[in-house]
Amino acid sequence: MSNLFNKIQELEKICENSTKQGCNKKTLSKCDLKELGDGNFGVVKKCLNTNDKEYAVKMVKNLSTITPEKKVQEKINLVNEAIIMINIGDHDNIVKIMGINITPLDYVYDDYDISILLEICNLGSLKSKLLYLKQINKKFSPNFLHKIIFEIANGMAYLSKLNIVHNDLATRNILLHFNGTNITTKISDFGLARELNENDRNLGYTIDNSIGGAFLWSSPESVSKNIYSEKSDVWSFGILLYEIEIDGESPLYKNSDGSYVKVN
Repeated sequence: MSNLFNKIQELEKICENSTKQGCNKKTLSKCDLKELGDGNFGVVKKCLNTNDKEYAVKMVKNLSTITPEKKVQEKINLVNEAIIMINIGDHDNIVKIMGINITPLDYVYDDYDISILLEICNLGSLKSKLLYLKQINKKFSPNFLHKIIFEIANGMAYLSKLNIVHNDLATRNILLHFNGTNITTKISDFGLARELNENDRNLGYTIDNSIGGAFLWSSPESVSKNIYSEKSDVWSFGILLYEIEIDGESPLYKNSDGSYVKVN
């Protein structure tokens, strides 16, 4: 059996007899052409299920430039992300997984159409809001920023208790949701997250050369030795605070002459 099939079986085993919301199997009816967000190989769109309920749906891009091997690996990563989010469970400051959609495409080659359904955060990302406010020459109030920062820290502390390392903490992955009364901050995008196994927990970190997080947010040990831990997430949290200070701009480093260091 393929690695993708084995990963799906792992997910099925976790969800067997489980009442966790993320284990709900959903069928999608239609999706917007407009994207809510995207990465190198993944995309998030607003979709409806058969009951016309809206979800933010993360799926692998259908690009001709992606090799079949890479596409399979991205699908494995997506299932792994679903597993981590199901294990995280329900927390006010973490985006909730609402269900999964796995449709067999080819039984001979063990190919599947895979998507994970997430709650929609109607105010978008913290980064987009900071950049917009800068454009109109406004800022969040200090009290509101303190609330945002506290809620991010609260969510990250919860992940740490579960021995989960996020590995991609940045304002672009912090979403805001208004429920009609209050605005809540939620951590999103667990595509690079890792759950530390028993050996990793004893060491206090994991070594993984497949993560490759964004350079500007990566700690020195992550860049030089592929070491990821609660401490590397704390480093990224510090960069996130700097992003807030500079109104959502990229945290580029400056040379002594004031020019920016180019990062590829």
